[in-house]
Amino acid sequence: MINSLYKNRTAIYFGTGMEDAGLTELARLGARHVLLHYGQGSVARSGLLDRVMAGLTARQIAVTELGGVQPNPTLPRVREGVALCRARGIDTLLAVGGGSVIDSAKAIAAGAAFDGDVLDLIEGRVRPAAALPLGVILTVPGAGSESSPAAVISDPARSLKLDFAAECLVPALAVLNPENTRGVGLFQSRCGILDAITHVCERYFTQTDYVEVSDRLCEGLIQSLIHYGRAVDGRLDDYGVRAEIMWACKLAHDDVAGVGRKQDWSSHVIANALGGHVDQPHGALTVIVMLGWMKRAAETSPARFVQFGQRIFGLASPTAAEAIAAFEHYIAGIGMPVRLSGLGVDLAPATLDAVVDVCARKNPSGTIGNFVRLGPNDVRTILETAR
Repeated sequence: MINSLYKNRTAIYFGTGMEDAGLTELARLGARHVLLHYGQGSVARSGLLDRVMAGLTARQIAVTELGGVQPNPTLPRVREGVALCRARGIDTLLAVGGGSVIDSAKAIAAGAAFDGDVLDLIEGRVRPAAALPLGVILTVPGAGSESSPAAVISDPARSLKLDFAAECLVPALAVLNPENTRGVGLFQSRCGILDAITHVCERYFTQTDYVEVSDRLCEGLIQSLIHYGRAVDGRLDDYGVRAEIMWACKLAHDDVAGVGRKQDWSSHVIANALGGHVDQPHGALTVIVMLGWMKRAAETSPARFVQFGQRIFGLASPTAAEAIAAFEHYIAGIGMPVRLSGLGVDLAPATLDAVVDVCARKNPSGTIGNFVRLGPNDVRTILETAR
């Protein structure tokens, strides 16, 4: 194991009807004027938005609304939120939705506490030192952003997805009520599950020795997520299934399974770079990229893939290629695409060149990843394999 710092300061309110307790905590933290940040309509149709508004009003908390957040939240919407916070004296943010809503709220919270342009924070020219307090009411499984210090914001003018992180971005509280995920359809539910699996895999594939304890945590989470990726079909309204998925996704994104390990994250770097050019669900896009990454990484370091096949899929003595094939077979078996073409993505040469360039600029060395260091030609190969 390597030296690590594990800290998670988000108060998690898990279970049915826990919104009330979360709003009470928000008031206790000093919220007086909240920017209520939400998505494109499902929170209103479900009645959740009305319940949240009523709860804030009952606690004498003023509300300014900023709705309509799209998947892959954009820099213009963040700037709009920052301007609202400054103009109206907002002291707290409440994000009601999934990862896109939460990421956008994080960027707004940081920008509102900063004197300059929020883009300087997002691009890392200035490290975020403070942010307005943020509460979250999660409506999807697999978001991950509800208790993390990280956010991803799209700049459509430059076809870029920009990731940034700081401790001040961690939400103060998050309400995880599985009932709020019942409106999420089968495809999006499986996108969340696959996204969570990729987050665990970024930690699982490591060269660090003596990580058996966290190996078993990772393997248990992956197996549970694999099970519910199948079981959710026909049981979208089953509270027990929804609760299991939501908690497994929370633990998958929490770094408890990554303590003491050097993690990889190159699949996410590549997928985020590609996501700046194609508007596709993050989970579906990332798992396809990860399949391409696995095939490249196994050429250099096959042993961990053999363990992956044995412990996750119960294969007796698999090759690395057979273990990866078992994972690919599972993804296809639950009706999810295993190639970019299956998502309707045509990887044009100019797009491929742009993604390779973005990845090369992520690090002064021109390489990404830790399990296997990848140069521009490797990134190109992974994307070609993922076509």
